[in-house]
Amino acid sequence: MPSYVGFVAKSVLQIIEDCSNRFALPKAQNTKDRKDIDLSQVLDLFVDGTPEFRYRYIISEIMSCDAFAAFQEAGLSNDDSVAILGRKFRDTILATGGGLEASDAYRRFRGRNFQIAAFLKHNGLP
Repeated sequence: MPSYVGFVAKSVLQIIEDCSNRFALPKAQNTKDRKDIDLSQVLDLFVDGTPEFRYRYIISEIMSCDAFAAFQEAGLSNDDSVAILGRKFRDTILATGGGLEASDAYRRFRGRNFQIAAFLKHNGLP
């Protein structure tokens, strides 16, 4: 897996190419001939739509990874702990049916705000 420590070792074009390959994203057009790419073009590779949609999509991915980390912390092989946590997830996230702000429902489930560490780990970043 490529390492992007500080994004120094690779060019933006190489990072885009790596991400396109890893996540089966559409290829950026003419990247071999271009030496400059606007950041908004990079974001368009990941999610179509408005910047607000991109933000919401990324935040939901971060929350998803952090929620799964709760199950990992409980011990995925510990059926009792997973069942208890699963019921808590059902009662605090799923049962609200959008009746609460996502961040409020998440805090009820996790007892804290979401953190980005699990998302970074899931995507192979330090």
